[in-house]
Amino acid sequence: MDETTDSSCKEQVSICLRYVTESLQVHETFTGFYETTSTTAATMFNITEDVLTGFALHLSDCRGQCFDGASNMAGNVTGLQRRIAEVEPRALFVHCMNHSLSLSFQDAMSHIPYCRDAMNLIKDLINFVRDSPKRFGMVFLFSG
Repeated sequence: MDETTDSSCKEQVSICLRYVTESLQVHETFTGFYETTSTTAATMFNITEDVLTGFALHLSDCRGQCFDGASNMAGNVTGLQRRIAEVEPRALFVHCMNHSLSLSFQDAMSHIPYCRDAMNLIKDLINFVRDSPKRFGMVFLFSG
């Protein structure tokens, strides 16, 4: 599970399920994007329960959970991983390795001046286009 803001500035959550068949084949399934107005651990927990219910699945069958390191997701006091573990203690939390790899890559590239400058330029271009008043006008024109 991860959250992001789409191009129309709406928060959305993406959820993937990983499961193992009786023949021990591992599968991953993208279940979809789910719009949300809040990213608190309580809201993420409710979305998780709703999605699982929609697929006739139960948290009692969950054996693992994987998120980034944000406190609303990975927090061991009130985060989503703690809320799930309270319902199903066998659902072990693992920090997302793809997220860890991305953070490691960003850190490594920040120490190479040409790479750091190129990444900063790309980030500035993305922010310039994303925050453009004309783009916002087009988004609101087509979404209304």
